Amino acid sequence: MNRLHTPAIIASAATIALHLLLASGCGTSRALEWQWAISAGGNDLTSGQAICAAGDGDIYIAGNTNDAVSFGGTRVRSYGGFTSFILRYSDGSPDDPDLVAIFGGSPGVGGSASPYGIAVDGNENVYVAGSFRDSVTFRGADSGIASGVVIATTDMYHSSFVAKYERGGRAAWALPIIGPESESVRRVAVSRKGECYFALQGKGTLRIGDTTLQLPQRRALLVCLGSDGSRRWIRMLEGEKPSFSIYVAVDNDDNPVIWWGYEVKPPSREGSAYHALLLESYTPGGERRWTSPVGWAENVATGRIYFDRDAMLLEGVYVPDTTMDLARQSPISSNALSRFDRDGRLQWCTSVGMPYEYFHGGGVDSDGNYYYVASYHDNPRLDGSVPDSIAKSFPSKTAGARDVIVICRDARTGEFRWTKSTGGPGDEPVLDATVDQEGEIYLTGWFTNRARFGPFELKVVQQSDYFLTKLGREK
Repeated sequence: MNRLHTPAIIASAATIALHLLLASGCGTSRALEWQWAISAGGNDLTSGQAICAAGDGDIYIAGNTNDAVSFGGTRVRSYGGFTSFILRYSDGSPDDPDLVAIFGGSPGVGGSASPYGIAVDGNENVYVAGSFRDSVTFRGADSGIASGVVIATTDMYHSSFVAKYERGGRAAWALPIIGPESESVRRVAVSRKGECYFALQGKGTLRIGDTTLQLPQRRALLVCLGSDGSRRWIRMLEGEKPSFSIYVAVDNDDNPVIWWGYEVKPPSREGSAYHALLLESYTPGGERRWTSPVGWAENVATGRIYFDRDAMLLEGVYVPDTTMDLARQSPISSNALSRFDRDGRLQWCTSVGMPYEYFHGGGVDSDGNYYYVASYHDNPRLDGSVPDSIAKSFPSKTAGARDVIVICRDARTGEFRWTKSTGGPGDEPVLDATVDQEGEIYLTGWFTNRARFGPFELKVVQQSDYFLTKLGREK
């Protein structure tokens, strides 16, 4: 396996051997199989947007629709414009999910919301983040059209929300985040006790609930809310130069971890800017525990953080060069994968195996398997880090506009284990994926025409439809 060679990050032979020894006999290399695939069967636009797995095996999905659709025996209809929903699939079963919540505008009033991230705490209270326009009502599954928690904005393009639903479906609270030059809140992370964390960047006047900040330049922020929605603390990430957030997560000890970056070279005539990337851990009380350099990226990096039992993986578009020697680097970011221990010390890094695609997700299971899930156009374009024995299993061309590809690797060593691809004649972008404690993968998104997940085929009624599919072990 070819690693990205930078002096600061190449592990010694002894270290690599130790990782291989620790990993031997751990986990499984047996490929998963497609178990089922379902759609909603509406006549218009419906999509799964975000997905997460609870500790007891339940799967939660946030999506939206501008139609009347059925998920088994569960009916969801739009209140005008795009209406969002949260579904709970008990024990990962595809049959008759519970409708947890509906949120969006009201008839004759307008308003819409788009969920981008979802998480659950130790009591299976549900937290969701995204963007909204006009006035939005967060309703429980059994609420009337007008009842619920209402937030509103007059800024059409730069308004976000973070909201909480109790397990029974009651809307507990919703927090608006409004700023003319802020970015949407795309992810939310929660501790087992219900501390809620999110990150964003903003400039100018930024309002987070009842807190107003004045930011003279673009700054990245890490925000902590209590389980009741009250503001615990806000950390403006250090640095005098413009900064941005990439991803926020909560580790196995309930400490928030944020991946962020700041500008080290301003935009050139071609429009490119260069950013240093950092990984930081905080205590639940907001004190910084440690900071670790990650690398750098051209323009703005993107990526995700995953945790296994004793370490974390960073996957995304960046050059994992902690020396920050931009002068000798090619201005092309890689789709990289790095492993850090729980104290932020880099253990190794490598390439994911193919270029970055916007539509993707993944995770790490309890057996030490790392999964990368993505939708790809045309040829997957594998890079030289993929062994020939793995590369030969890839199709030379996608069956439709986009196919789904899953890569399994050892989370401890980065070693490739297996790959799987599938696709139909239509378009099948995976908007999010999650891995449960049993090491089974759930994928959601939307499709056009016909979608194929192994032996299971879905057909769209009119424009595009929601899909949920499971990649798991034979029982």
